[in-house]
Parts: sequence; C-alpha cells; structure tokens
Amino acid sequence: MFISESFASSRLSSYHNFYSIRGAEVSFGCGVLASGKALVFNKDGRRQLITSFLDSSQSRFLQFTLRLGSKSVLSTCKAPDQPGEGVLLHYSYDNGITWKLLEHYSYLNYHEPRYMHKYYEELELPEDARQIGIQFRWWQPYHSSQGEDVWAIDEIIMTSVLFNSISLDFTNLAGKRQLVSWDLDTTWVDFVQFYIQIGGDTSSCNKPDSREEGVLLQYSNNGGINWQLLAEMYFSDFSKPRFVYLELPAAAKTPCTRFRWWQPVFSGEGYDQWAIDDIIILSEKQKHIIPVSRKKAIGLLYFMQVARRILVWIH
Repeated sequence: MFISESFASSRLSSYHNFYSIRGAEVSFGCGVLASGKALVFNKDGRRQLITSFLDSSQSRFLQFTLRLGSKSVLSTCKAPDQPGEGVLLHYSYDNGITWKLLEHYSYLNYHEPRYMHKYYEELELPEDARQIGIQFRWWQPYHSSQGEDVWAIDEIIMTSVLFNSISLDFTNLAGKRQLVSWDLDTTWVDFVQFYIQIGGDTSSCNKPDSREEGVLLQYSNNGGINWQLLAEMYFSDFSKPRFVYLELPAAAKTPCTRFRWWQPVFSGEGYDQWAIDDIIILSEKQKHIIPVSRKKAIGLLYFMQVARRILVWIH
C-alpha cells in the first residue's frame, strides 16, 4: 500500500501525505462517509486537497469515498447546484506546474457516499501518472460561499491491489459490529423485512446473556450523525432464525434515510455472534425492491452461505 489516509485528527497539519489542504475541516458535517469523521470542504476561499509527492510507479488503483452534498434539505451538507461546483481530480508530474484531468465528479451526482476505484476501463491511471513524484489534486473550481456547495472525502488509498471494493470488512472480529445501508429514498417505502439469528446452541455460535447484547435496528436522516430506534431484537428471542417485518414510521420516510443493524455490546471475538440475511426494503408505489447497495459489516460473524449471498447481491 502506497498511501492510506482516513481523517480522524482535527489538526490538518498532522496529515503528512498531503501538500495542501485548503477550505476544509475534519468533521461529521456530511455524515459518515467511510468510518468516523471525514474531510469536509465547507469554508470560504479556495477548496482543494493536494497530495505530497508520491511514488505511483507500481500502483494500479486510486480509491476514495466522495460525497457532494446531500439530498436532504435539512442537512448541513448543502449540495452544489450549478455547473462548475463539482469536483475535479487532477494529477501532475511536474511539481504542480501543469495539471491533467483524471475525472470530473458532476455537481448533479454523488449526493450520497460513493466508493471510487480507478483502474482499467473505469479510470486506469495513465502511464504518465505512474512514476515517482506524482501528485493528485481534488479541486472545486467554484462555490457560492462558506457553508454552501459542500463536499467531503474520506479513506484515500493508492495501492497495487484493489482494497475493500464491496465495503465489507471481516478482519477486525473484536471491533464494532454493525451493518449500515446507503442513504436511500424511502419516501414511498412501506416496510423493511429480513431474517436474523442472535446466538445459537453451538460453541461457534453461542447465546448472548444480557439485553445489551441484542441487536438494534436504527435509522438516520442526517447522514449517520444521529440515530433513531426502529426496533430492538431482544437477545433471548432470536436463538433460531426468525423473520422480522417492520412498517416504516412517517419520520423514516425521507429522500435521505439510512438504516443500521447494530450490536451495542458483546464479549469479544467468538462470543455473542449474530447473522442477518434477505434484507428487503419495499416500495409499493414503484413495485420493486430497493437494494441496500452499501453494506459495512465490521466484526460481524456471518455464516458462510450468508456471506456468499451478500457478495453476489451487492456485486
């Protein structure tokens, strides 16, 4: 891995992978893009992010999570609304004297977090971008003023191997256990349904022993900053697979709602396991299933057949 940067520290001078960070702050201003805070460009003046000089000679991929505002009118992450307020990704091999365009992210799109990877036909790094001394620049040419036309970026990775392309991470089995959807338009959604099992009768899937080790289904209308309870799956009631059907309350029917299945407390790796499958969010008006196209599962022990099904579903 040649560069890997997420944004946890509020002190911008601590990010040595970057030559210039202007017009930004580290915050939850656009919600959670990848994990925790993101670099949010919401200030007056020039808005740009320029990397330090990198050795990309052995690189194939440039990955990051990007958001250009929010669909919600209540959000502090106000979306761009004019041409020129999108974000340009450039690269330079001559110390920033000239910049070549790699991609343009239109102001019309990317109003929910989008995971980008650049390779092959989708945006393979060109030959002159694969050398020592390369810089990349994310730049918004125009914006109206402070707090307007906001965009955010997180989890910037340059590597020779595609990393986490389906947003599933099973490596930190002792870490946070949650499953989070994209922001979805649930204006006409009537219900959410799924199958879930919490614990079992075997050593590889043992039962939780307290209420805190159950699973909560929550929703957020502001990009994951605040979460509201939709349902509690009580720890002792789901030791066998059970079907759950929930009607959505009016407060969860917005153009920008995300869902989270979350286990607040567990005893560690190999304890208090749970599994989920066949999640359906149904719109009666449009007569189709709205796919939960982003799944972030950290430390969640899935049965193998469930994991395979999820991989196919979100491909």
